[in-house]
Amino acid sequence: REITNQQLGGWIRPVSARPGEGLDEHERRYEGNIEPAVLDIIDVPLIRANPHACQTENWLVSRDEYWVRRGSVTWDQAAQIAETPPILWVNGFHTYHGLNDEIPQARANGLTTSICMIRVQSVDIDVVNGYNAGTKKVYAYFEHEGNRYKFSLTDSIFEPHFKAGPIGSATFGDSLLTISLSEPFTKNDGSVCQYKLVAALIPRTTGIPEIA
Repeated sequence: REITNQQLGGWIRPVSARPGEGLDEHERRYEGNIEPAVLDIIDVPLIRANPHACQTENWLVSRDEYWVRRGSVTWDQAAQIAETPPILWVNGFHTYHGLNDEIPQARANGLTTSICMIRVQSVDIDVVNGYNAGTKKVYAYFEHEGNRYKFSLTDSIFEPHFKAGPIGSATFGDSLLTISLSEPFTKNDGSVCQYKLVAALIPRTTGIPEIA
């Protein structure tokens, strides 16, 4: 979230100029090649707004400047700005393992936001085999405003941790979840959709529960 004159503003998604717009380690680092952490307050050098369809929050980052850490917020401070949308954009469309995690492109084109942060009482982590027992996939299963959701977990800390472990489930308690819409994806049948992802899982308590 942008902070201007100590006032909270809208969402900023730093992106690159490459296809897919993801950031590499060079583009998201402090001096000394230190990786930013969740809940850090950061000066991020931005070049210009770079919106793409419903991803109105995208801003192109400079590759030539370090990010600068200005401090951090506590979990409780972050929880004060959690959002409470009645639904997470569009419900009723699901992937094979997911629940309410897919949005047809025609529906996504009518959206004007693609990021939010919510608070949930608990979140179940499910680690499953991918297609044809391929690479493991990690899902976050939770309830928000009376609706159940199961999204792919892409958190840069927890996803690799759970992929390195066994198949099974684990549960976090009170947590903040940053939810993001993916880039458009063309499926095997030729249809195009966007996916809801848990981009950051921020538990209130430290420690990682064991898979059972």
